[in-house]
Amino acid sequence: METNSLFEIFTIFKTSEELEDSLNSGFGIVAGLGHGNVNLIRVRNSPREDANNFFFDSLTNTDSYAMMFVITCYTNSFQSDCLSKHWILNPHGGGIGYIGPTDFSEAYLHEQYTNRQLDSLFSFPLSAVLAKSKIPFISVSQLDNPYRLYQFTLAFLGDPTLTLWDSIPLNYNTIDITPDTLYVGSDTVTVNIEPLVPFKVVFFKEGEIFKWDSAGSGVLQSGINTESPGYLKYTVMSDGYISYTDSIVVMPG
Repeated sequence: METNSLFEIFTIFKTSEELEDSLNSGFGIVAGLGHGNVNLIRVRNSPREDANNFFFDSLTNTDSYAMMFVITCYTNSFQSDCLSKHWILNPHGGGIGYIGPTDFSEAYLHEQYTNRQLDSLFSFPLSAVLAKSKIPFISVSQLDNPYRLYQFTLAFLGDPTLTLWDSIPLNYNTIDITPDTLYVGSDTVTVNIEPLVPFKVVFFKEGEIFKWDSAGSGVLQSGINTESPGYLKYTVMSDGYISYTDSIVVMPG
């Protein structure tokens, strides 16, 4: 089975020091391909050099956290004190996410799954990136084979809602919400943003409202029905921009 990937997986780091230096300099995506087990991954074969739990614990790449894809055996066996946990739980370094096997990996077929993940990496939340990478292989996973193994053992450790940026995110110039006060009952909220880009808004009031709405050119009018006083929270989202969250007070009618 062939995959058309925008990425090629290849060896960059020849020593663990090079890996650490690259993380400190801001490398955002790391792919590991080599032998390993629950507590280590091979960095170099001759002379042999590994990155282990202690190495991941000692990383200090604060504010340059990376996403890691690992093609090796057992490093994501989260029922154990595994390598992926040390990558995620290091408070001063490591990374924001880890996709790797909880079991055996034979590399070649596993790499096909990883290629699929990289193809959609900037388009979906990381949990969806992993899930979508498995879809093309469902038909060949009906038998007891490595494809079937990876359907169940390739796992993601990290925030499943996280989406990676493909560029430096921007701030909105202005966000204007009217009215600044709502009254219990039916009303219309108008959202104006600059620059005039397509955007989405999520409105939320606990126990009452969870509503998505969208606009194509910087202006949105959305009908809102409230049942009690409190606060209507909203989040404005647009591709390439940092999300903005605030609230509107809801007064008795």
